[in-house]
Amino acid sequence: MKTLISDQRTEDYESFESPSNEVNGVSRPAGFIRRAIAALIDTAIIGILFQFFMFAGMTGLLSAAGSNGLDTIDLSDVSAISLCSLFFIQLGYFSFFHTHCGQTPGKMTLRIIVVNDSLGSPSPPQAFFRSLGLYISASFFGIGFLLTFFGRKKRALHDLLCGTQVLLAP
Repeated sequence: MKTLISDQRTEDYESFESPSNEVNGVSRPAGFIRRAIAALIDTAIIGILFQFFMFAGMTGLLSAAGSNGLDTIDLSDVSAISLCSLFFIQLGYFSFFHTHCGQTPGKMTLRIIVVNDSLGSPSPPQAFFRSLGLYISASFFGIGFLLTFFGRKKRALHDLLCGTQVLLAP
């Protein structure tokens, strides 16, 4: 009797299939929460990069200013330069990672990937315009990101504009 139960349990475990990220050979779309957590990780990394570049830039400004120090530096110029540098750091960060591997470090951590409509890595122009589209999605209180709650493919506005989607990585 003991062997029957143990054999039955073995058969049950062998027939059990672990949940897959694929349905009919295609990966499932990544949801809003997973994408938001990945965005937080990427934001932290971008913040570190930004601080590094700002430190290097301020060091260069102070050394160029010489003995006069901060008296000759207009802070409105510094803030304009810092906003522009943050914009280009974000643009370069997302464009580079989405083009080369379809994943930023935040997306790698949460096992999600950005693909084009043919399920390949986005082309450089696609990745660039998707990165610009993030700003459009963020405008008007982030309504472009909320589109992920609607539709079967869970695409945000920047995904719809650029022909990309975010899937669970296999």
